[in-house]
Amino acid sequence: MGVSIAGASLFRSHNSAIEAEAEALLCGVKMAVFMKLEHIIVERDCQEVIKALNESLASSCWRISPILKKVAPLVPLFRRIHWNWVPREANRLANVVAKLAI
Repeated sequence: MGVSIAGASLFRSHNSAIEAEAEALLCGVKMAVFMKLEHIIVERDCQEVIKALNESLASSCWRISPILKKVAPLVPLFRRIHWNWVPREANRLANVVAKLAI
């Protein structure tokens, strides 16, 4: 079982929700690198972003491909990294943080 150890709320402009999801994932991975974490589990409620990371960046949506390509070189900095999709209803922490940003 994991523990949420950090979070952030950033004000950025995106053209779509999926771009915002991918950018949030990138920021989280960068934060984990900064914190020198070795084993991380990244949970998102955006199935398309997680699917792209678990399968193939080449087949990802054109809107998120440039963002996810920035994630790829960071992956080898971890001993283990897991990309997990969780249903929106189960992702309470993300919902709370998102509401704080409004």
